[in-house]
Amino acid sequence: MTQMANDTTSSVEHPSTTAMQMANDRTTLESGAPTSVEHPSEDPSKLVCGRETSAKAEVCSGRANENPPPALPIEVHASGQDSISARTPTWGPSSRRPPVAPYKVLGSICRAMENCSAGLAHVAARASDIKYEEHLIGKMRALEVVAPNARDGYVILHLHGGGHATGSVWFYAQFLRRLSEATKAHVISFNYRKSPEHPYPAALDDTLAAWRWLQERGYSSKSIAVLGDSAGGNLAFALSVRLAQLGDPQPAACMGMSPWLLLDPELAATRQSSPVAEAHVTFGQKSTKGKTFSMVLPAVRALQASSLWDKGAVFFMGQYFQGEDPANPLVSPLLVDDELLRHFPPILIHVDKDEPLALQAKEMAARTQGLGIRAELHMYEGTMHGMQIVNASCRVEAQDSLNRIYAFLENVWEPSLTSSRRPR
Repeated sequence: MTQMANDTTSSVEHPSTTAMQMANDRTTLESGAPTSVEHPSEDPSKLVCGRETSAKAEVCSGRANENPPPALPIEVHASGQDSISARTPTWGPSSRRPPVAPYKVLGSICRAMENCSAGLAHVAARASDIKYEEHLIGKMRALEVVAPNARDGYVILHLHGGGHATGSVWFYAQFLRRLSEATKAHVISFNYRKSPEHPYPAALDDTLAAWRWLQERGYSSKSIAVLGDSAGGNLAFALSVRLAQLGDPQPAACMGMSPWLLLDPELAATRQSSPVAEAHVTFGQKSTKGKTFSMVLPAVRALQASSLWDKGAVFFMGQYFQGEDPANPLVSPLLVDDELLRHFPPILIHVDKDEPLALQAKEMAARTQGLGIRAELHMYEGTMHGMQIVNASCRVEAQDSLNRIYAFLENVWEPSLTSSRRPR
């Protein structure tokens, strides 16, 4: 929000749908009883972590299962998109639907912030030639951002953060502009369904639908990079897990900015004190340039160091996975077994070295590097969780992060041969 208030250099091609309608509409896919069928491309031997069990060590030991479970059932929604079937609750207290009441106030605050963000984006739209174009992916609202220097044939599928419970494409509008400018690519972001009303696997189903939507419009898998921050980073890596299970092509890159890779409360607590395998890491120097006074940075850093962060994380975890086993790698991508992990695309992770998610980032980087997958982990100092989004206090580091993303992508992606069929 600080960045959006200060930045009035971006532009929007004013869409027919008003910003207020966009911000107030938490989009959902059609509800209706789905029909369960078996997906023909499922390979049961790859679904080591997908079966229902109470033995977490057996589920995510990293070893192939001697007695492969049956393939996960797939639901066909009214939109025609495949989805992962939710199963009978099996995990302790989460088998009871969490209370929705705390979201009444939180939802109102977030909607007000999104209204403000959308309004600022539309006002700033008249000052430059940045293009903001709205789309529908099924029933999800999506936003395409195209900087003047963006090249056709390259696209980033962006997944916003917010604990799987808040956030919208308009709240991220200014960041999407900077991302498009830095990477010289089209950027597509969308409003996936949120918890607690729509727990796992709704958001992941929507992510898979958006991935397929881009391919249907002429983008090859190697011309699409997937990027998410925080909970969006969780969905980015979970998408690669799901594509590996299905045996489908992977994107050109899977990238996370402070990605949330472990949503199992018990394992997250114990791993804070457990040794992590060494990963090749590059470090950014603490910078005093380009900083403006803001209470956001010290406030977020204080929150990261307090017990409130852990308590909040556990709350949002439960709201998201609810009855699902949190050790499922589609919920906690860090727990994916090596057989599936070998199919991952090149990965890039940026994180503050002092934030709680830094250890998860190091473990994912170490595992992928150990399997010979190209993986870059860059840690910043003196910044905060998700500093690229609200970058008034970390402007230099935020721009450095985007520049590194561009340099990384230039070595891994290829332009689509049907780039003229960009989303319309």
